[in-house]
Amino acid sequence: MFVSACGFQLRAQADLPTTMQRTYIDGLSPYSNFRVELERTLRANGVNVVEEDRATAVLRIKSEQRGRRVLSVGTDGRVREFELFTVVRFEVEVQGDAEGRGNDLRLRDQTLTVTREFLFEETDVLGNAAESDLLYDDMETELVRLMLYRLEALKSS
Repeated sequence: MFVSACGFQLRAQADLPTTMQRTYIDGLSPYSNFRVELERTLRANGVNVVEEDRATAVLRIKSEQRGRRVLSVGTDGRVREFELFTVVRFEVEVQGDAEGRGNDLRLRDQTLTVTREFLFEETDVLGNAAESDLLYDDMETELVRLMLYRLEALKSS
């Protein structure tokens, strides 16, 4: 069966440009869940995550923001639903030579936003916290996938 002919590829598998073979990730705590997921996914796609002095590309996370907004309120004025969101701003710079000549900003100021709806149960505080944590983890995984799509587009530019 020729699944490659139809463009099929495994989820989170990307055809990244060779300039990203050695990538430094800037702007995230080394222990954040988002960074761990990002590094794991990049490595699964053949990228070596390295220190800045060995990098051929820098993936700079300019900001990562989580939050929630009230989505609906009941007739009693109590919150019934929240919208959880995560927003990531990033850019990619391809490194030049040792003196900094030839640095090229390939992706400038990219913004990705992912949202989820969350039904709020007043009587289940612990369940609400656990569910919102799971939703945030899911959003981070989706953001990494969306980021891969943007990085893959560098290959054709």
